[in-house]
Amino acid sequence: MLANISNIVNILTVFQLALLSFVIISSKNMKRTNKFLFAFLVVNLSLVLVSLLYQYKMMPHFNFPVITYIQKSSFILLGPLVYFYTKAICYSDFKFTKKNWLHFLGFFLMFAYFIVDYSIRSSNTNDITTTASLTLFSYSIYSVIFLLQLVIYIITSFLILKKYRQTLKTEYSSVENKELSWLQILLVVYFFHWLFDTLMFVFYIIEVKSPELFSILGILSILTLLIFSTWAVVKGLKQLAVFSGIEQKSKYADSTLSKSDSEMFVTELINYMETSQPYLEPSLKITELAQSLSIPSKSLSQSINQQLGKNFYDFVNSYRIEEAKSQIKKANGNGRTILEILYESGFNSKAAFNRAFKKHTGITPTEYKRSL
Repeated sequence: MLANISNIVNILTVFQLALLSFVIISSKNMKRTNKFLFAFLVVNLSLVLVSLLYQYKMMPHFNFPVITYIQKSSFILLGPLVYFYTKAICYSDFKFTKKNWLHFLGFFLMFAYFIVDYSIRSSNTNDITTTASLTLFSYSIYSVIFLLQLVIYIITSFLILKKYRQTLKTEYSSVENKELSWLQILLVVYFFHWLFDTLMFVFYIIEVKSPELFSILGILSILTLLIFSTWAVVKGLKQLAVFSGIEQKSKYADSTLSKSDSEMFVTELINYMETSQPYLEPSLKITELAQSLSIPSKSLSQSINQQLGKNFYDFVNSYRIEEAKSQIKKANGNGRTILEILYESGFNSKAAFNRAFKKHTGITPTEYKRSL
């Protein structure tokens, strides 16, 4: 029963991956981000398809050892593709260089190992049925390398996302729809896909005799892959339509900003914030603020960071919170709601307002209102 369910899920996965690949390649603008996602989908499609062909005896593995070894080696491509997809989503200026090809070197090394191993064993026996199969030693080495490599790339992708979010707050005063929460969920889902595969490998090595258990883990693994692929296509295309990421390069690496200029910029900024109240604009960006002050945006960002010890996001929100506190005091007893006040203070969502208020005051807006 479970074996039949597993086969059905695998067949559906092949059609779904083919459909998602078609959606990506037929999109109007085949951006760099989509190319990494397309490659990921095609690799997974080929992996599942070849497994099904082997399973249904349509392509016996011992007659096609090279295809078998290409399929096994292709698993090494998945980690780098997820990693580069994450970088391309986060950073608009990310470029794939010649050095980046080194990330895919493992595929060629693994394939070369399989071919050499096959050549040595085939010279000692005429039994192609067993020669084309991986030995337990080769399978163990291959699985350990693949799984360790994959988890390293997943962890690195999480770190990239974390750094992106930190940099994002140096440029934007509102980060809703830009924090890539969906990408974090995506990486968690892919982590579980890796986890199920790892459990299958461990159970195989310790010789657990339970076909049902392997079928369940196989179904869970392929389902999480299906969720990952569908989520990546739907959310990825939507994300690129509204926001294509930020610049990756360090803002202050080549800065020649002096301390006196930095102090002067901060003085001008504070005066402008108090007199013109630009923080009431929900979509305020540092480039717009810098343009109003006739100050280079990078210099203004550096000045806020070094002189005030804040990023742009927290700096602007500190003014918005003070405005909100003032409005709550004035509104106490006249019927105006906190929801009305948060929008008038420059916030564009209740969740962002509550987080910022709690961070700057230590209490919630409702608690602050009650304290009055």
